[in-house]
Amino acid sequence: MFVRPTDCSEVNKDVVFVVDSSWKPADKQSWLYILSFLQSVVDRLLITRRTTRVAVVRYSDAANLSIALSQVDQARLLISGLRYDGDERNDVSDLAHALDLTRSGVFDGAQSDAWWVVVVITEHLQANPTLSAAIDDLRSADIELIVVAVTGYGGVEVDTLSKISSETSRVDDYHQLTDMTAEVVQYICDGKHEIQTPQGKSP
Repeated sequence: MFVRPTDCSEVNKDVVFVVDSSWKPADKQSWLYILSFLQSVVDRLLITRRTTRVAVVRYSDAANLSIALSQVDQARLLISGLRYDGDERNDVSDLAHALDLTRSGVFDGAQSDAWWVVVVITEHLQANPTLSAAIDDLRSADIELIVVAVTGYGGVEVDTLSKISSETSRVDDYHQLTDMTAEVVQYICDGKHEIQTPQGKSP
């Protein structure tokens, strides 16, 4: 069924999806659910060079810019071909590195008048000093953080999740991600939300 894209362009937005591509319990099927979710969110947004632009950073033990903001016209097509990095030998999920790459690399080409938004999709989230520093740096750069957490596999500290951002979505399993599409689109369109550190509310 066709859904008219949401125009949340009262303020221009540059949105970066930071996607955990490390090994998943259901392996490649979980990755396909992630891609379906990304596609459903992007399909609900009015994506143009002058309104909302999107990019994707993929990460496991390393982080890679898979879709740049400058590739906005190709974003929908490129999402379907995003590579899954996981196998049982690669179950490292370095979110701090991915956030650092996003802040220092991706947003270098961002619109100066845009609101900057990061949407993290992961099943791994645990407080540590490196992650705290990365989130502090996001806050200093005035970048909004939204987290979509898959909590059914025991890798997400719920307390940490609730402290990082006021806007989070939780599902038990990857096949439920698309149920969160409308909620996440609304978070993106609503505007700025306060970023917090894993230790608590930002000063």
